[in-house]
Amino acid sequence: MRTTIAVGVDGRAPGRAALRWALDHARATDAKVVVIYVVGTDLASIGSRDDDEVERDARRIVEGEAAFARGLAPDVDITTRLMHGSPMRQLIAASKTVSMVVVGTHKTGFIRGRVFGSRSIVLAAGSRNPVVVIPESSGRNRRGVVVGVDDSLAGHAAVQFGAAEAVRTGEPLRLISAWRLPDAGQEDFHRENDNRHAEEVRAMLAAEADRVRDEYPTLDVHCRIIRLPPAEALVDASASASVVVMGNSGPVSDGQGLLGSVAHDVLVNLAGPTVVVHASAY
Repeated sequence: MRTTIAVGVDGRAPGRAALRWALDHARATDAKVVVIYVVGTDLASIGSRDDDEVERDARRIVEGEAAFARGLAPDVDITTRLMHGSPMRQLIAASKTVSMVVVGTHKTGFIRGRVFGSRSIVLAAGSRNPVVVIPESSGRNRRGVVVGVDDSLAGHAAVQFGAAEAVRTGEPLRLISAWRLPDAGQEDFHRENDNRHAEEVRAMLAAEADRVRDEYPTLDVHCRIIRLPPAEALVDASASASVVVMGNSGPVSDGQGLLGSVAHDVLVNLAGPTVVVHASAY
C-alpha cells in the first residue's frame, strides 16, 4: 500500500522548502503527496473580503503550490486539500490518515543566541505520525542523518526512521546520546556513577547500531556520547546535519499530546531539518 505525505503550505517560501523535501522523499519511497492549505478562522475578518473571496484566494494558493510541486516532480502523485480552522489543529487531524506531515518555517535560532517560538511544537505534540520541520534556508553543505537515542520506545522508533532516511539519502547514520555532566561540587556527585552511566549508554548505542546493521548491512553507522544537555547536543548537530531525528514519548490522544522537554527545546531553537517521531510510529 502506497503511503501519503501531507505538506502544509501557505504560499510563502518556507512551505516551498517543505514541498521540496517531501517531493524528494516521495520519489524515493513511491509515496503520494497531498498539498494542504488551511484557511484560518481569522482570515475572513481581515479587511473587507467576504468568505467567497477568501475561499477563492485559498484555492488559488493551494493549486499554485501544487503546480509548483508538479513542475519539480511530474512523476509524483500530487493532490490538494483545502481545510478550515486552526492550521496546526487541522494538520494534526490530517496526520491521522497520512504517513508523515511536513511543514516549513522561517524561524531559526540557537540555544546560545536568540530563541524563537514555533507553532510546529503544537503539531509535533499532537500528530499521530512523524512530523518534519524544514527551515526556509538550511544551507547546502549538510551531511549525515543524526538520531538522538535513548532507551525508550520513541527512541527506538527514531532510530528506525533515521536508518531508513540514511539509506534513502545514501548518507551516514550518526547515533548520539547526551547528558549533562553533574557539577563536581555537588555532594551527590560520584565519578564512578558517571562512569557506570557512560558504559550503559555505550552499550545501548552499540545495541541500536547492531540492530541497524543487521537490517541494513551496508549502512555507515557511527555512535557518539556527548557531554552536553540533550537538546543542546541535537541543536549543535543540526547545524550541519542533513536531518536530525528525535523521539517523543509523550502520549497522543485525539489530537492532544505532550512534547518532551528535549523535543520542545530543539524545535524552538531549530537549526536544520528536524523530525519528531512518536513511539507508535513503528
